[in-house]
This record gives sequence, C-alpha cells and structure tokens, in this order.
Amino acid sequence: MDTNTKKMEVLLNNPQDWSIWNNKFHAHACDRKLWLWIANDPAAGLLKRFPAEPVPPNFAELQTAPERDRAQKEYSQQWQIYTHHFRLYEKQEDSLRELRDWISKTICHTYYQTCCNPDESLRVWCSD
Repeated sequence: MDTNTKKMEVLLNNPQDWSIWNNKFHAHACDRKLWLWIANDPAAGLLKRFPAEPVPPNFAELQTAPERDRAQKEYSQQWQIYTHHFRLYEKQEDSLRELRDWISKTICHTYYQTCCNPDESLRVWCSD
C-alpha cells in the first residue's frame, strides 16, 4: 500500500459536485453541533452570545464580615458560571470558524465570492 497516498478532499467546483460536497458539509456541520442551527431547525435554538462578566461587589459598602463573605461567595459562584458560559461560547466560535475555513478551502473562488459574504452568518451562506 502506498503510504504517500493523500487523503482525497471533496471540492465544489461545479454543480455536479454539489451532492457529494453537501454530504461532506453536512457531516462537518453535525460534527461541530451546528447543523440544526444552519438548517434553521427550531430545535437548534439560538447561538450562544458572548456572556457578560459579573460585577464584583463593592466591599466598602458592606458593613460586616458575614456580608463581605456572602458577597464574595456569590461573586465567586457568578464568576464560575461566567467562566463556564465563556468556554461554551469559545467552543461554539471555534466550531463556526473551523466550518467557515473548511468551506473556504473546499469551494471554488467564484462560489465563495458569490455566496460567502464575510459579514453574513453561515446560516445565510447556506440558505436557499
């Protein structure tokens, strides 16, 4: 067996390539948990938004040690929740970036220029 055999990449150069390319695209989108959103399926919901950082308490306004301890504990919990949501957001953005990159590498320049406006979402790129 030839160890120099390169992996065959599916390319979209003309309408005849569509079925095979779209199948591969569907698989890539599913792998990244983006297919339902791209397909505009109501079950997908919305994409995650960048989470807002929690506001730290103003310790100068807190009179007693128990108040300060409670405020610090609440802030720590809010920070953990923020960190979790931020990681989910980053993972989603990485997946979107990876899929956009795959599209840009597997379709011809003319299709990319026509269908892939960088100011639009993947959902718009893939709509009929």
